[in-house]
Formats: sequence, C-alpha cells, structure tokens
Amino acid sequence: MEAGGGAAWARAPALLDSYGIERRPLALRNTAYARTFAESLGRFTPAAEIEDDTADGEAARAAAGAYLSEHGRREFNIPGITFGGRYDGSPIIVSDGTAPPPDVPNDYVPTACPGAGRHICGWRMGGPCTTRSASTGRYCA
Repeated sequence: MEAGGGAAWARAPALLDSYGIERRPLALRNTAYARTFAESLGRFTPAAEIEDDTADGEAARAAAGAYLSEHGRREFNIPGITFGGRYDGSPIIVSDGTAPPPDVPNDYVPTACPGAGRHICGWRMGGPCTTRSASTGRYCA
C-alpha cells in the first residue's frame, strides 16, 4: 500500500463522519436546482395557435423558442453548480476567515476560501497544471 493511501485509511473514520455533512447539502442543492427545471418545463403551455400557418402561429413559435432557449441556457450553463459546491460546516476543513463567494448556479467565482469551490486545473485554462495525483504522482491525471 502506498504511503499516501495508508495515511488516508488512517483518517478514514473522520472522513466518513464528514461525508454526510459535506456531501448531503450539495446533493440537496443540486437536486433542488434540477427539480426547478423539470417543473419549469412541465409548466410551459404552448399557445393554441402554435401549429397554425399564420402570423399568430409564427409569434407563438417564436415565444416558445425563446422560452425553451432561455430554459436550456439556464439549465445547462451552470458553472456555479459544477464548480461552486461548498463544504460549509465540515469538521475537517479549517476556515481561514475568508468568506466564500455567493452560491449562484449560472456563475462561478474562483476562490481560495477553504472548502469553497472546486479547483479548476491549469491545463484547462491554457497554463501549466498545478494538480498532482497522489496515487500516480502525475500532473492532471
């Protein structure tokens, strides 16, 4: 067993104790966000004339297209959900006194606040990678 792996197993009880505290709020947050979109799409009722070959039908199709386009943008362009998860209240993360950025689904604010946000690897942004895998020793594994 690798030294790093052995050290991780030695901390396993504390890590397992923190799992529900850290991950459950994120799971609830993400599920609630997804639910709002399922409900939003289900509440959309197209105008009766949407299939008519008329100016009213064209306007109804344009309105439906605008609604669905905006719906899709808000549902799938979610860097705040993807990268902005926070581990508020974790017993294994020590605060440095900085405040995390706001939790906004469609916006991500990089931060060094402990327990806030996800590190985005440097190679994805065109620079050198700073993330090293503990198991392989390679960067950006």
